[in-house]
Amino acid sequence: MAATPVLAKRALDEGIRCIVLRLKRTSNPDMVCMERFHHFTGDMERHGVFVLLCGVRPEFARVMKNLRFEDCLPEARIFLEEPQLYSSTLKAVRYGLELSGDPSCSHCARVHSLGVVAQDAAQDLYYLV
Repeated sequence: MAATPVLAKRALDEGIRCIVLRLKRTSNPDMVCMERFHHFTGDMERHGVFVLLCGVRPEFARVMKNLRFEDCLPEARIFLEEPQLYSSTLKAVRYGLELSGDPSCSHCARVHSLGVVAQDAAQDLYYLV
């Protein structure tokens, strides 16, 4: 259980202020997985690392609601699955830039200077890991 605070501290030490998790292919997680996921999101948030979820399917969102994820993860940080490929991912990345404020990497600084909500920044906010 102590691993998550260590991860959060390491993320902060490395300048990571926001984590975007794409959950589109996540299906039928068991209760142990959901409990660990709940602890992870809560610990990251408490340590100042924003967690954003994108591609969240309706069934997964329902499970999160039943398990009271809103206690540690505001609804605004959950981006539901959309028909367009990667659209919720792009929205999450844009929102992550807004939350992070002053971007530390040169790429993010350039995109941030374009205006994260601007449509012309869409090409610069294409992330695939």
